[in-house]
Amino acid sequence: MTKLKLILRTLLLICIYIPVVHAQEGTVSSGGNANGNNGTVSYSVGQMNYEQRESLSGSVSEGLQQVWEISVLSGIEQKNILLDVNIYPNPVAEKLILKINDAYPDQFSYGLMSADGRMVDNKQVLKAETELDVTNLTTGMYLFTIYSKDEVLKVFRVIKNKNQ
Repeated sequence: MTKLKLILRTLLLICIYIPVVHAQEGTVSSGGNANGNNGTVSYSVGQMNYEQRESLSGSVSEGLQQVWEISVLSGIEQKNILLDVNIYPNPVAEKLILKINDAYPDQFSYGLMSADGRMVDNKQVLKAETELDVTNLTTGMYLFTIYSKDEVLKVFRVIKNKNQ
């Protein structure tokens, strides 16, 4: 009899807690997968709410699908220029980091241009890792260009999010 009571209590607890456990679920109006020559994208439409939490050690964004995008819009590949550049985080809210993996990073400069064509920032790179404060920029898309002398080497699309 005690064994039967134990089994019934265990089943009752399982039945109570199973509806409470949720993992990455949400009610959306539409979604699916889109296929093309260059790859596949999965999407969802209609998420009702969104929340983002940040601390000194990192950030967490609520949502069904999160985007982390680093896109190089153009790049010149020459025999004498092998440029390894990273720009992160993208999307950015406060600090954008430019990292140039080259023996002579001071031979490069950068320019940050808004979507309407205004040059927002334009400076010489002084070290391998440069931190840019973008808190005063408005939310939107920007073009980040790397130059060697006056020659455009790479252009990145950077998304500026609102400050938290």
